[in-house]
Order: sequence, then structure tokens, then C-alpha cells
Amino acid sequence: MVVKEIKVKSKAVKPESKIINYDFENTVLGRGATYVAKEILSGNTVNIYNADKAVINGNRADIFEKYKEKQDFAGKGNPLKGPHYPKNPSGIVRRAIRGMIKRKRAKGMDAYRRLKVFVGTDPAVKMVKLEKAMANPIRKNVAIAEISKFLGSKW
Repeated sequence: MVVKEIKVKSKAVKPESKIINYDFENTVLGRGATYVAKEILSGNTVNIYNADKAVINGNRADIFEKYKEKQDFAGKGNPLKGPHYPKNPSGIVRRAIRGMIKRKRAKGMDAYRRLKVFVGTDPAVKMVKLEKAMANPIRKNVAIAEISKFLGSKW
């Protein structure tokens, strides 16, 4: 009788997850979102503060036009079912990060639940600045708060 060896793949033990608090003040939204997406996918819980002070690089009129088009879009079918785009700053930041994870898979769903976004700060919390994602003062940029007010947010 021949006995076959069965190789069992062992699951790697995940290190204990950490809680990371990021300060998004004067941080480029897309660059900061990539760091956050990587952290939540690796199993860490991430809290983002000052979401309203994050910036998007580019021409002010073009950025406003792009977000207004998204807001006014109504599909061919029922516009109430439609894609719904957030107006408030925390929703805009969450949506940017959501686009960087596989949110329909179990891993992505769990990762998205570990993300919390806040407008403003908590003085009792020690926050980390993302130095590599900071906005260049020479370039044109628009704060998320300005976009939210333009879209009619009442936060």
C-alpha cells in the first residue's frame, strides 16, 4: 500500500492589529488614501482626523465641475437607485479609500469596517502626519471642505 504525503498549507499568524490615527490636514487625498488602504488591508484599524482639511491637487474650476457632474448624474433607470455620491467631507474621504480596496470580497469588507473618518480633531489622541503625502504649497489645490460646501453639505 502506497501512502501519499499530504502537504497542508499553514495559515500565517497575523500580528496583533494596531490602531493608527492619521492627521489628514494638508494631505493630498489620493496619496494619503493609498497609505490608509494598505494599513486597513493588513489588519490594522485606522482613524482619520481632519478629513475636511485634506486637499485635491488641480485646477479649482475643474475639480468643482467633476464633483458637480457626479452629483447631478441620473442614470437611465430610476435615479433613486443610482450611484449616490457623498457630500460631506468624511464621506468623500471614505469613498476615495473604498475605491482602493476590494470591498465586495470578505477581506475588503472587513478592512472597510476598520476605517473611521472624522471631521476635526480630538486633542487627547496622538496623531501621525503622512509626510510623504503632504501637499506642495506651490501647486494649486482645493480643500475637501470647500468641495463639500460647493455641493451643498451642511456638516
